Amino acid sequence: MEANKAEAAKCLNIARKSLREENIDKATRFADKAKRLGGEAVEDQVAQLVREIQAAKQGGSKRSNASNGSGSKPSGASAGTRSRTSGRASSSREEVDEGTPEQRALVKRINGCEDYYAILGISDKSCSEDTIKRSYKKLALKLHPDKCKVRGAEDAFKAVSRAFSCLSDPQKRSSYDRFGSEQPGFGGGGGGGAPSGFYRHNAQEIDPEELFNMFFGGSPVFGHTRFHTTRRGFNTRRSGGQGGPQEQGFNLAAIIQLLPVLFLVLFTLIGNSPSEPVYSLQMQGKYNARETTAMRGIDYYVKSHSKFDREYPKGTYARRRVDVAVEKDYRQFLENECWRERLRYRGNSGGKKEVHLKSCMKLSEIWG
Repeated sequence: MEANKAEAAKCLNIARKSLREENIDKATRFADKAKRLGGEAVEDQVAQLVREIQAAKQGGSKRSNASNGSGSKPSGASAGTRSRTSGRASSSREEVDEGTPEQRALVKRINGCEDYYAILGISDKSCSEDTIKRSYKKLALKLHPDKCKVRGAEDAFKAVSRAFSCLSDPQKRSSYDRFGSEQPGFGGGGGGGAPSGFYRHNAQEIDPEELFNMFFGGSPVFGHTRFHTTRRGFNTRRSGGQGGPQEQGFNLAAIIQLLPVLFLVLFTLIGNSPSEPVYSLQMQGKYNARETTAMRGIDYYVKSHSKFDREYPKGTYARRRVDVAVEKDYRQFLENECWRERLRYRGNSGGKKEVHLKSCMKLSEIWG
């Protein structure tokens, strides 16, 4: 917790400095990071900083409007100087955005893929888990936002993380190989209500940055960037010096930091292995008794109404937890399908066939 407070204080200082330098985006980014790390301890400071950022944004907008609406015209020399300066800045930004030809080709390839194996560059779908890990690590290093500045690189980085999260999980991988979806039971659905669904799963979709830090935590990846773990998650720490030989490999401190993660994985495996799913979002097999969530009216199926009502009585905390899990699973399903639909939409630039964004529309309709 103390480490989180220290990191939050550093983020606040960086945000304030960025605000003084009129770098609004950076100030906003580090203010958000400080809030995530410090929580209630820095809530008032972050709130004050956010107000200052909003004021700076409004002030910049007013100055821009006043400048654009002014009747006076700059002299030829000053206008030429500003034009050259603006041109150099624009050119510099374009160079940063463009990246190398290899990076542009890699980003274009990944953003044009829908299949998870293709995203990771794997042709053999019977490959081992080690092959999947190696492919992910190789691509993640190339596409990390700190290294790759190509337009669309962030989407490609997320796609690689999403593909690895699915294929590294044996249950999700088996379902994906059979149904083309991360969840079991995905397929043709019935009429109204929720579309075809999938079994409950307890794993949350991990943040791409956290997944990256889980692989490379504790080692200097991009020059002076050193990744480390805290109790609240995985964060990056900037260090001015170069990592020495003693930083290579695991030491006792790194092992101690990893223990909570190992225990979490162990308890998750122990808790999940013997039990069957509580529900399915699709009517199939023993799951033929339809229930509906109280909050958003999402349909799901259980084995028996009477047994389900005994174990999860209506109005109880246990029943609300099931409803929340159902809606979370359904939302994740819609988000994944929406992502695929958008990929198909981008790939259909010639307009040869109409692409429907049904899942995207459904997601917007339910969650706004």
